[in-house]
Amino acid sequence: MIAQAKAEQPSAYDYQTAEVAMTLLADTSDLTAGKVVATSFSSSQATNWFNFLKEVAAAELKGQVVEVEIGHQMIKKGNYKPWGVYTFKLIGAYNS
Repeated sequence: MIAQAKAEQPSAYDYQTAEVAMTLLADTSDLTAGKVVATSFSSSQATNWFNFLKEVAAAELKGQVVEVEIGHQMIKKGNYKPWGVYTFKLIGAYNS
């Protein structure tokens, strides 16, 4: 698919992204535990996600349900307006 796109548009590239659904384990200020929330990532957001997946694989938890602490960090690049990205901290295998 990428080869075909590059043939038509030489500047085309593989856009790495993901859609992720998460179940809250604890209440937040606006949502209750058990609520499923989902997000998708831009290319700058996807970097932290793919690094997290490598961490899960290194912990030999690939294919399992895991507990994760979701955070955020501010990114500043050049003269662009700063933006936020998700961060992922692996807690471990989820034991319900």
